[in-house]
Amino acid sequence: MIKQTGWTNNPEAANLHQSILNNDWKDFPVNLGTLERLPESPGLYIYYCSPKNGKETIFAQMKTIMYVGMASVSLRQRFKSHFRKPKFLKARETYGPKFKYACLEISQKNEGFEELNKMEQSIINFFGPPLNEINSVRNDAISGIIK
Repeated sequence: MIKQTGWTNNPEAANLHQSILNNDWKDFPVNLGTLERLPESPGLYIYYCSPKNGKETIFAQMKTIMYVGMASVSLRQRFKSHFRKPKFLKARETYGPKFKYACLEISQKNEGFEELNKMEQSIINFFGPPLNEINSVRNDAISGIIK
């Protein structure tokens, strides 16, 4: 296991699988109004941010993935469970409306728990999100989904 924060420089982990890229990710602000708009189904989710004051500069276009997670039962419930955690409160305070949430709803018929876990881990391996407490690179995720 390798502890990593920030984007990977490992060639084996530097390509995200098409099943992650070519899907219908939904984008939301991080606020209580979002809760009712989220599905009660499994999926992957990402919290990301961009600079609050990067208007009209190259920095305004940059986004950093802060946290990657998997909801094995309900995206709505996972969002709710993160909402009041101190590290998410701090990120909302720091980035304001530039702290956002994106999710990918997964049909349990098409993706099993193991496949969902591999997809989550490959995103963690690629971006090394700083808010993930367990963000170590796992080689089994690299060889399992990125080939």
